[in-house]
Amino acid sequence: MKICSPQLGLSPESNLGGEVHDREMIKALDNLGVETLIILPWGKKYPSLKHAKVYFLPTPFVYPPWIFNVLILPYLFILQLKYRFDVLRVHSPYFVGPAAIFFKLFFPNVKITASYLHLETNNKLFSFIDRNLIQHYTAITTISDFTKNEIEKRYQVKSIVIPCGIDSKYKPLSKNQKLLDKYNLKNKKVLLFLGQLIERKNIPFLFKVLKKLPENYVLMICGDGPLRGQLEVEAPKGVIFSGKILEEEKVNYYNLADVFVYPSLKEGFGLSVAEAMACGKPVVASNTPIVENTPLNTDLWIKKITNPITVRKINFSWIRSAKKYENLICH
Repeated sequence: MKICSPQLGLSPESNLGGEVHDREMIKALDNLGVETLIILPWGKKYPSLKHAKVYFLPTPFVYPPWIFNVLILPYLFILQLKYRFDVLRVHSPYFVGPAAIFFKLFFPNVKITASYLHLETNNKLFSFIDRNLIQHYTAITTISDFTKNEIEKRYQVKSIVIPCGIDSKYKPLSKNQKLLDKYNLKNKKVLLFLGQLIERKNIPFLFKVLKKLPENYVLMICGDGPLRGQLEVEAPKGVIFSGKILEEEKVNYYNLADVFVYPSLKEGFGLSVAEAMACGKPVVASNTPIVENTPLNTDLWIKKITNPITVRKINFSWIRSAKKYENLICH
């Protein structure tokens, strides 16, 4: 079984949810002995893989990202003629999907699997792509029942849930003294958010919550993104911006938290929520399929933050998810 998987990124240092998902799934498939042909922009980092061959586009930047469809097309034909791969894995229906369906016109026996982390409904181009292509994939995978139900209701197509996994490195640890000193967190109650600083993550809501909490509470925002400058201007007293956190640093930051907070407006899964839970942290989150949804009401959030409940154990595994995907493509 050979898989071709064009990817915009697989960096071992990335903690972006979509890139983490693809990187860890491909690593797990590699551990199962699955051969993978990977196409990346020029010079992009990727994890150590035993059974993969990596090919680079002539450009390190792909912007706007939908142009990736055009850039990978000649590689798909060349790699198919050379290796005869069995499955073309569409990591993004928007940045790979059109190219994959065009490719399938010439190689109809190749299976096309599309992975949906969540459904994009507020982008006219993406909605157009879904509306015209989603019926043509051999199989559709989602990362939660929420996304599965959303897709099946909107487009009347079947899909299968293959959830994200959680790396074993995410576990309860003592608070890192260097980080406590760096951010002056002694005797503070730490609310921690980790994710992209984009509109969908709804970070200004946390500012409203923090303003109503006692002064010993601080809000640590871990991550970067296009809204960082605006958020730094709007932030009330007690907000700390750590900037981008590398993948290997995340476990220590999660373990700084007294409560992990995640007021996202929409999530297909909520990987950082699961990672925080694996570190034993109470979570208050909205619109995240793996935990109880807490409506975006400041008083309700304050009540849950100041009276956190015991964290339930979670049991997600990348190997288990990879085996489910392998079983899907082999039948």
